[in-house]
Amino acid sequence: MNDEMVWPSLSSYPDEFWKRLSVPELRDQSITQLLSGEGLSYSTVEQLARHSGLKLPELAQLLNISASTLRRRRVRGYFNPSESYCLFGIFAVIGNAIDLFDGDISSALEWLRKPQRGLLGQRPIAVAANLDGHETVLTLIGQLEHGVLP
Repeated sequence: MNDEMVWPSLSSYPDEFWKRLSVPELRDQSITQLLSGEGLSYSTVEQLARHSGLKLPELAQLLNISASTLRRRRVRGYFNPSESYCLFGIFAVIGNAIDLFDGDISSALEWLRKPQRGLLGQRPIAVAANLDGHETVLTLIGQLEHGVLP
């Protein structure tokens, strides 16, 4: 990431996003962490992972970081800004997928892990982990919610 990185608009991730993941109290804390340039705290990511049904090793794999790097992030207490941006996007996608599946976390995660035609056969969770890829997946979810088949 460069110095010109712009964090997602707060309007892109309304309160419902945090409520869907059962952690509304983390919204302001996460936004502060993102805007500070320090990145998301390890404990925030840990809580979001737990409530979203993902495991930290899976998130590390999506971010393309090793188990040892994940341990270093735990010791340091926070993720770097580029990792945080991707994590925030992943959690936004998860929250919206949960909403798409009417609150069914396991169905949402199953859909996110399977290749989707609307993403040219890519897995939504993997696309969401790429820089700005979460916007592509959020667009697909929006299309599906409105009955627009890709």
